Amino acid sequence: ISACLVGSEMCIRDRVLLIGAEDDPGRWAMHVEYQLQPDPSVMPGWLFKTGALTRQLGCRVILVVFYLERGSSATFPSAFSTEAGGLKNEFSFPTIRLWEHKDRIRGGDLEELAPLLALCEDNPTEQTMREEREIILRLDTTPEVRAELLAVALTVGLRYFRREMLERLFREELEMLKEASVIQEW
Repeated sequence: ISACLVGSEMCIRDRVLLIGAEDDPGRWAMHVEYQLQPDPSVMPGWLFKTGALTRQLGCRVILVVFYLERGSSATFPSAFSTEAGGLKNEFSFPTIRLWEHKDRIRGGDLEELAPLLALCEDNPTEQTMREEREIILRLDTTPEVRAELLAVALTVGLRYFRREMLERLFREELEMLKEASVIQEW
């Protein structure tokens, strides 16, 4: 995603990235949806939201779906279709399967996704969490962004690990984590 945003004016509203200046005829938007596991029942809502956003924003809107966890799923839909009376409608969308990018996250190409590295592993270990922490701490970013990324890593880590282990691992960053908006919202 970051590659397609280089050189463009961008702002984030909810899960919509607006790319290009308001007066740019090439302006477009990316409507982003996330799923831990595929849930086809939500796809009609995506179609509705993408259409509504196209109307509201007055520009092209592209839906991109991020599948965050492979789990036991065998398929990860990239289209919604419906048929009736011999007619068919189909709405397709690009998908990104996070686990397919774990080497790029570890290698530094997508290091800002480090807080999600545990989701890329079938059985994440304490070493996975250590890696996440190390990658986040060496990022060239503001303390506020670093705190947010660490908070996401901690939150995701709670899916897999006991609180005591995570508190021990993130011991030095606990004070900084209190300032993260994710934690404050709790």
